[in-house]
Amino acid sequence: MRRLAICMLLVTCVALRAGPAVGADQLVLGDTFVLLNSDLLNQRAANASALERNATATIVGDPTQTGSAGGAILTLIADGGTPSSQTFSLPQGTRSDGQPFWTAVGTRGFAYADPAGEQGPVQLVVITKSDLRRFTIQAAAVGNATTLDVAPPNPGTDAFMTLKLGLAPDAGDRYCVQYGPESKIVNIGDLLFSASNPKAKGCPPTGPTTTTSTSTTTSTSGQATTTTSSTTASSTTTTSTTSSTTSSTTTPTTSTTTSTTLYGSPSRAFLAPIDSLLD
Repeated sequence: MRRLAICMLLVTCVALRAGPAVGADQLVLGDTFVLLNSDLLNQRAANASALERNATATIVGDPTQTGSAGGAILTLIADGGTPSSQTFSLPQGTRSDGQPFWTAVGTRGFAYADPAGEQGPVQLVVITKSDLRRFTIQAAAVGNATTLDVAPPNPGTDAFMTLKLGLAPDAGDRYCVQYGPESKIVNIGDLLFSASNPKAKGCPPTGPTTTTSTSTTTSTSGQATTTTSSTTASSTTTTSTTSSTTSSTTTPTTSTTTSTTLYGSPSRAFLAPIDSLLD
């Protein structure tokens, strides 16, 4: 009996020394990543999606819970000439119309809706897995240069989206979506960057990564340039806190933007010129 008590004490001590558990990383195949920017209309938009059939990933976490056990953390990263990233905290709560920000989508997953931008520029997040093992993630944000930091890198080379369920480290898993340089890349100066149909899965690096690339992506104002490459491009990726940007630039740029906070869907005049490029 005494030996059993000693063993139980040792197990307890080991558990305390190990520290709090953290959620695991799960990889999901990407679909499309799009960044739009218009200084003329003072609008920015970001859309990222993942779609994997016969997925092995599972949904671990419940963002509809209150406090740090609920909510989620969304990160968008764009690499290239002028890389940028932004992390959004999306806690559970009640909107001004009386509806919760996070709701369950039947038994398939969860959805976040903030159409009025009460918690920031992220308006929509959906994560689901169907009975047919079809795993999807969607995220959309709309704002301007003062609220939406992530923007077309001019030119862009690759991108990432991560979605961590639960605000606490041990509340749920993090889902990584990679849009690598093998994706179909479209660059239109600092107006648009998109990466679609990636072939590989992965998480963003934790520090600077440098590799050589045998292909070159060029950008001409008013024209789309499409590049497919099988090697990665030099990039430095860092993660910022909400409403701030941490980036590394290879070419100095200077810009001054004075604007008021703007939420809502981008105007059709903003979207019309690039719709056909994303088909």
